[in-house]
Amino acid sequence: MSNEETRPATTTSTSIDRPPDPREAFLAGRLTEKTRAAYRQDLEAFFTFARIRTPADITDDQVTAWRNALMDAGLRPSTIARKLTAVRGLCDHLVYHRHLDRNPADPKVVRSPRVSGSSRTQGLTYGQAARLLEAPDRKTLKGARDYAILRWLLQLGLRREEVCGVTLAELGEERGHRTVRIIGKGGKDRVLPIKPSLWQATLAYLEMSGRALDREPGTAPLFTSIRQRTGE
Repeated sequence: MSNEETRPATTTSTSIDRPPDPREAFLAGRLTEKTRAAYRQDLEAFFTFARIRTPADITDDQVTAWRNALMDAGLRPSTIARKLTAVRGLCDHLVYHRHLDRNPADPKVVRSPRVSGSSRTQGLTYGQAARLLEAPDRKTLKGARDYAILRWLLQLGLRREEVCGVTLAELGEERGHRTVRIIGKGGKDRVLPIKPSLWQATLAYLEMSGRALDREPGTAPLFTSIRQRTGE
């Protein structure tokens, strides 16, 4: 028998051998490509600054140092808050999947710079809001989703990015009332009550899309693209 026949086979490392990157799993839960791109850029900047090899190595000191560096660079408070929100979201994901014991970017530990609460945006009149809610065809999946999203925007006064960022894990219940945890400007957490009419619209969309709250991971986004659900 030749030496070639008796020589043990060698193995090469492939991408299959590498553990999945938790960052990509976290980003997959963001609804829009724009949000995913912004979060990916912010996380890459943080990892480069802190010289982090694996997400499980993140510490509060690293997050604090990055926040201070952003402030020293003259970035607007709202921009810094958005960047910190990306890191906090990733750390929440890591805690949920037991890669971290606690969130090192928790706003109680690493405070975001104060963001002005004033706004020059004009609100809608009651009639304008009513006409918006009449527009979607609720007999279709897209219409049911859009109708639910409009109710989330109108009834809770949320920004588009806040609605897009809601995951199933952030839905809860307190004293018999449905609630949702929202991470808003400045990385501030707040828990808002979900009125029955809003919850019914949400359930109608979920049922039409064939989704069940008890069969999906907590990191799954509440609202998904129609293309993602239909496989188009």
